[in-house]
Amino acid sequence: MRARISGIFFIIALSFFAANLSARASLKGGEPNTAPGQADEVFNRNRLNFLEFKFGDALERIGARAGAICIVRSGKVIFEKTIALALTMHSSAPGTSAGASDILGDRYFPLGRTSEAFVSLLAVAMENSGKISLSSKVSSRCSFFRSFGGLAQEVTFADLLSCRAGIPLSADSLIPDTSSSEEFFQVLAQIPLAAPPGEISVRSKASVSAAGYALAYIENPSEKNMKKSFASAAKKYLFSPLGISARYRSFNKAHFPATAFSLSSKDIAKWLSEETSPSPRIATGALMQSRRQAPGGGSKFGMGFTYSSVASQAAFICADYFENTANIVAFFPKNNIAVAFLVECSDAKKASKLCAEMLLDAADIIGKSDIGVFYNKSLNKGVQ
Repeated sequence: MRARISGIFFIIALSFFAANLSARASLKGGEPNTAPGQADEVFNRNRLNFLEFKFGDALERIGARAGAICIVRSGKVIFEKTIALALTMHSSAPGTSAGASDILGDRYFPLGRTSEAFVSLLAVAMENSGKISLSSKVSSRCSFFRSFGGLAQEVTFADLLSCRAGIPLSADSLIPDTSSSEEFFQVLAQIPLAAPPGEISVRSKASVSAAGYALAYIENPSEKNMKKSFASAAKKYLFSPLGISARYRSFNKAHFPATAFSLSSKDIAKWLSEETSPSPRIATGALMQSRRQAPGGGSKFGMGFTYSSVASQAAFICADYFENTANIVAFFPKNNIAVAFLVECSDAKKASKLCAEMLLDAADIIGKSDIGVFYNKSLNKGVQ
């Protein structure tokens, strides 16, 4: 069964390279957000206890500072918890100040390129508000987006968000890391496309960043600092309506939109609730779901998501290892379930592997829920 981890671990690598339960209770962050009745027939109480126990045990074993689990189904939070380990009691997470609130429930996890899912979410929220159309040409709405030997006029928002604009992977390194948003577009305009728009998928941060800056410009064309207006647009269309308190990473970096966000586990649960809700607030369900789908042509890349199969369950996944934190988020469309695992650990390989292992266990539970028994050989323990 563990051989299946390799496929999930590969998804994390795409971003990375381009003691018992009661003894630990005092070290964990708050109680899970699972009011009576919230556990359901798929993730019942025994299965949730199993996942929590295994995850907490593994966090200690790999020397992690903290971790988080979120499980949501059809807009309802089934389980959400942050686990902070003893060695963090006098240390602060990246971008936070030390204190009980950081340790006991408000710890923020940098998402890295999982932020790309929020850029596409911003796009569909703005489309839902009549500000843009994903099929419209970017150059017709943002004067900074130009050149590519005249091919810029053919690039749509959907092309940028699904990394099918033809922008090469080399653009990520050719654009100086300290570039302003305006300098970003100036350098990008001089880089030849790897292929005409819409032909191939090249998972470049520059592609998603260009989309984020263009959305920011459309929202506030008078603001010269598109990084600032991108953050404002995200707050207006996403975070304020959903009650999410986001923090921002990489603000001074050229590819700010592609790695912009840092969220607590509670806020991740709110995001996943919106993504799986039968009645989402910021955009139609059809818009939100369609952005996860690959546009065709053999590509597995949607707008911030990669299509995969986990334990024989179809899933749309986003993942990264960024600023000492691994994360993996998966949407299982058949069951309308979303799960997220986050691990703060300086060992990238161990952190990413743990996220992949936990996702596999969650997928096993989903796939075998109709049988009524989930069995995990690694603990030699049956969970009814």
